[in-house]
Amino acid sequence: MRIAYMIAAHTDPIQLRRLVISLNGEDIEFFIHIDKKNDIQPFLRELNLENVHFLKNRISTSWGGFSQCEYQKALIKAVLNFEKKFDRVFFLSGLDYPLWSNQRISSYLSEFSDKEFIMGMNLTDCFNPPKMQTRVCQYHFRDLSFGNAFLRRLIYGIVREALDLLQIRKKNYICIGKEKHKVYCGSSWWCLTGDCLKFVYDTICTDKEYQRYFKTCLAPDEMLVQTIVFNSKYAKKAILHEGEYPGLVGLTPLHYIEYNGEIRVYDEDDFEMLINSGKMFVRKVKSGISDKLISKIDQYRQHEKDIITDF
Repeated sequence: MRIAYMIAAHTDPIQLRRLVISLNGEDIEFFIHIDKKNDIQPFLRELNLENVHFLKNRISTSWGGFSQCEYQKALIKAVLNFEKKFDRVFFLSGLDYPLWSNQRISSYLSEFSDKEFIMGMNLTDCFNPPKMQTRVCQYHFRDLSFGNAFLRRLIYGIVREALDLLQIRKKNYICIGKEKHKVYCGSSWWCLTGDCLKFVYDTICTDKEYQRYFKTCLAPDEMLVQTIVFNSKYAKKAILHEGEYPGLVGLTPLHYIEYNGEIRVYDEDDFEMLINSGKMFVRKVKSGISDKLISKIDQYRQHEKDIITDF
């Protein structure tokens, strides 16, 4: 099983090293993007490994902006242009950590070799809660690059509300030629087959309407890849959520997360809950807070590896 891990990080180089070391193995490659606003040197010092590839052309990232899709695209391009071809490609955060042993991850992916581990829900037809429509119909400009952070947020909010009051809004679907593609949303963290990933990249490059549309959406990194996958032949192999919006937690197939305005950071007391969750990864952990938790997880993963190896 040839696996590539694409990782987006901007903080905590020590934790990023732990994540890479925990997943490292034969036929594994890591492709990492460090936010351009942050010093990359601490990350380079922590991860001087042959199979770790830091993107040289880095992007200054704004939460909820299209800049997050731009570094996704850059990571995907690096993976597809690599000398090896991959069976599976994960997209992770630098503050993730595996709960399963590498052997279990590989076995699971082999068992479900044609499944796309990405979840999506139809946002075009979701009107409950009503705010879900604002993610696509309102114009969002979160990548403004002038002034300080407060000024950017102020101007962004004023422009968004003014356009909305004037009823200047987008359609809640995308026109690709004569076809209307519904918009799907989910979690940024997923695992795709190599074939599906190439299709996603080719679509982004070919159908410029996708980029134009999502440049003014809120958190498009949770929609761009999902919308492409669920409007394609790969939809039947992906995970569709039907019904009311379940929140970010309910749309994250591989990670255990808790979200209440921000994603919770876990510590040693959460070990049993996380292991019993059945999820492949936890998000999120931090150096200085999650150290004892990570040590326990490492012991559990080693024990799980020994059981699988003996079996």
